[in-house]
Amino acid sequence: MSIQKAIRFLQAIGDQPDLRNELYGIGGRDALFDKLAEIGYGFSGGEFEEAVTHMHLDCKTAEEADALLDKADWFRIVSANA
Repeated sequence: MSIQKAIRFLQAIGDQPDLRNELYGIGGRDALFDKLAEIGYGFSGGEFEEAVTHMHLDCKTAEEADALLDKADWFRIVSANA
C-alpha cells in the first residue's frame, strides 16, 4: 500500500542525508515522485498527507510529533519547489 511506503519514507528520511540532498536537486514535482517510486517509496501527495496524519496520531510525545512534522514540512517544501 502506498501509504505504507510514505510512512517508511518518513521514518527513514531523517537518517539519510544523501537521499535528502539528492531529492533537493531534482527538478520538477513529477520527477521527484518518479525518483521516490524508483527507490521503493512510490506514493502520491495525498497518500503522503494521510501517512503524516496517521503517524501524528501515533506520536507519544510532543518531541516525537515535532520531529515528524519537521520532516513532513521539509518534504512539502521540497515537493513544492521541485
